[in-house]
Amino acid sequence: MGRRVNVDPTKHCGLYLPGHNVHWIQAKLAAGNGSHPETGLPRPPVSATLIGVASGGIIEIDVSGTRVQLWNHDTEKTSELGKLSGTSLQYLPGFHLLRIQTGSDTATRLFCVVPIENPRRVCPSEAPSGSLVDLLKEAGGFSIPGRDVLQSDGPFSNR
Repeated sequence: MGRRVNVDPTKHCGLYLPGHNVHWIQAKLAAGNGSHPETGLPRPPVSATLIGVASGGIIEIDVSGTRVQLWNHDTEKTSELGKLSGTSLQYLPGFHLLRIQTGSDTATRLFCVVPIENPRRVCPSEAPSGSLVDLLKEAGGFSIPGRDVLQSDGPFSNR
């Protein structure tokens, strides 16, 4: 049986940028060894230990003796991580993900993260909207059912 991955966010701001929502393609590519099947990039996951969390969505991890501070937009979910201090996890910097085993060996929780020294975007008050190109530019991606694309008046409509 395959690994179950939880990517269901509590806070869905509509952004798929680093530090925001995990996109299903991002999760799928990172589910294996952390590298893209064709190019081998980004690099594989590194083992880390959760040190703790701080206010404002800051997650602190230890990677081979180096303290790394990351940010995630969902302060409610990141505060829950505080209960898991000392837990081993995997950091996939090329995918901007933390992968944490929860409960059993088949359940995994993913957090989309960004190093705190990198630029971060505040969640919009309303989810981005517009054409697929606009969503790609403004939100870092999108996820919509194929039937919705075919029913739209856009370039993919079934006219």
